Amino acid sequence: MADDSGLTSLINNGDSNSEFEDYRIVDTANPVNWTRVGASILLSTVATVYIGLRRYIDELFGIPERLIEGVTSFVGDVSTGETPTGSGVLGELFVPILKWYQKDLWASSVEQFGLWGYLVAVGFTLLTLFVVVRGLREGAQRLSGGD
Repeated sequence: MADDSGLTSLINNGDSNSEFEDYRIVDTANPVNWTRVGASILLSTVATVYIGLRRYIDELFGIPERLIEGVTSFVGDVSTGETPTGSGVLGELFVPILKWYQKDLWASSVEQFGLWGYLVAVGFTLLTLFVVVRGLREGAQRLSGGD
């Protein structure tokens, strides 16, 4: 190997007349800047811990959202139209009532009792709704820790 003392002295600012005599680009004895390596390892560890905690917190705060999604899928929905359809608890409760009204289940009652037949139909429907709403309210109260 050729002697590169001129290049080494230039890189290390070995010239004592230089105004930057304490500044070194590369230390020829040990070219690794251990301070920067240690800082990068420390910062990588901090970043890894931060990302782990962030994901844990996101999962923790996502629990109520997933619970609400589960409850809404359990409760379900009802869509009216040509043939009523539904899912979940609401679908099981209200789709048959809607189908009864579409089939005119109360027609024989109206033929027999006239105007009073409509009142019986409305009363039966309101009673059914009362029982369903009261049952859902009591169930929700029990789930939330009430008596």
